[in-house]
Amino acid sequence: MWSKIIREPLVHFLLAGFVLFLIYPLLRPDARTDEERSIRVTKEALLTMMQYRGKSFRKEIYQEKLEAMDSASLDRLIKDYIRDEVMYRRAREMGLNESDYVIRQRMIQKVDFLLEHEVDAIDGVSEDSLRSYFRSHQELYSNPALYTFRHIYFRVDESNSTAISIQKAERLLRRYQSNLKNMEVIANLGDRFLYHRNYIERDLQFIKSHFGEIFVNELIEKSGTVGVWQGPIVSDHGIHLIYIVKYKEAFLSPFESVREKIHEAVRAKVKSALKAEIIEELIDQYEIVVDPVL
Repeated sequence: MWSKIIREPLVHFLLAGFVLFLIYPLLRPDARTDEERSIRVTKEALLTMMQYRGKSFRKEIYQEKLEAMDSASLDRLIKDYIRDEVMYRRAREMGLNESDYVIRQRMIQKVDFLLEHEVDAIDGVSEDSLRSYFRSHQELYSNPALYTFRHIYFRVDESNSTAISIQKAERLLRRYQSNLKNMEVIANLGDRFLYHRNYIERDLQFIKSHFGEIFVNELIEKSGTVGVWQGPIVSDHGIHLIYIVKYKEAFLSPFESVREKIHEAVRAKVKSALKAEIIEELIDQYEIVVDPVL
């Protein structure tokens, strides 16, 4: 079995690559300086590794963690650092960091992460900035109108045209107007609807997803009349009688109730602008040459 595996070309290729990986530095004996032959494990180096692993640059937290480590945990951390450093140096010696798009993207992400950390310290957002943002983004803090209603549905299909269903609705409205507040009566009237008979505090977007735009427009027009059956009105599914139980008008949230959300939004906007400014300053340090054929 083993002799068969060893004869496989892929195994030969992998073994050759592994041997090259091991002996590569020996082929360039004078390439490393004395400093490159030495790996110094320092407290700062360990703290840096811990921060990157934790994706946080609050150094004081990791300093406490490092100081609280028992000898076994510290030994594992040191071994991890040495392993990572050896692998990194070997990759660099083999030129794996050159012209590698994945490594390039990782380096870009690293710088981007560092920039995020730098601008994250910003917290000076003025009261005027908060109120100005609130005034210019009121749509983000508006609460939609809410409708509570029930309806009776009349389907429209091959055996029930729109005209016939409208006549059924009008006839039922005239006959049962005095009893239509009785839920037991309502439950046996009309046809079975795809969704619900009763809707409690639903916004127009939700209602539109169930009934369609024409129905929503009719509902808006009739929102001032509460407590009586109205219709017939048309939906994407057929004909309806509706009874609006309650209508709650749209309103803007008070500034104080959304202050924290506004603060986060403004802070994110300031951070984004500052980060873009820093990147532009970095770009200005280079001469940009665009190929004329582009």
